[in-house]
Amino acid sequence: MKYFGEGLSEKHKELVKIIRKKDKISQAKSLFLDIHANLHLERTY
Repeated sequence: MKYFGEGLSEKHKELVKIIRKKDKISQAKSLFLDIHANLHLERTY
């Protein structure tokens, strides 16, 4: 997805693959939080 920026598209694709798998819930949470943190970085201009 073009909205995620560099490197995050791949993480998002991985999240989509694992998000509903019970045995991957911990990994999915971690991946989601990583994506979220990168999307909401405080930017200084």
